Amino acid sequence: MVLLGEKPRLGDRVEISRGIYCHWTIYVGDGDVVHVTSTDEFRRNSSFCSSSATSNKAVVKREPLRDVMGEDIAQVNNKCDMKYQPRPVEEIINKANKAVGKEVNYDMVCCNCEHFANFLRYGFPRSEQAAKGLSWAGLVGLLIILKGNFKAWLHFHNLCQSTG
Repeated sequence: MVLLGEKPRLGDRVEISRGIYCHWTIYVGDGDVVHVTSTDEFRRNSSFCSSSATSNKAVVKREPLRDVMGEDIAQVNNKCDMKYQPRPVEEIINKANKAVGKEVNYDMVCCNCEHFANFLRYGFPRSEQAAKGLSWAGLVGLLIILKGNFKAWLHFHNLCQSTG
């Protein structure tokens, strides 16, 4: 486990480098993060994305950062704070904890772990990884991203609003 740079603070986005992609989490304290991950233990521990392209379901979990990182490298990455106003820390933590244990729709392009972490921190889902992956598709890619971002926002908004 290698944590580069500063130690995470409540509400920070933690980026975990997994080679060809990054996994995104939100730090919620006591060494734990909340993140979207596969319900399948094999896929979760493999080098592929949190939930494979063949699965459209994932779960929100609260787990120790060291367990989620495994042998990978992680760092606090709040670079979007320069562009977007983060929510208050209490709101980030509250919404993250409300989502724990819930099954979510998963799509690598429209509704992934980075969308979820950004939704919690900034109030809207956004994935630079997905956008970069679709950049070659031009306008078609942009339309897919916009549709997906709205779909993800609505999904995560409803998820974090429900109780129990």
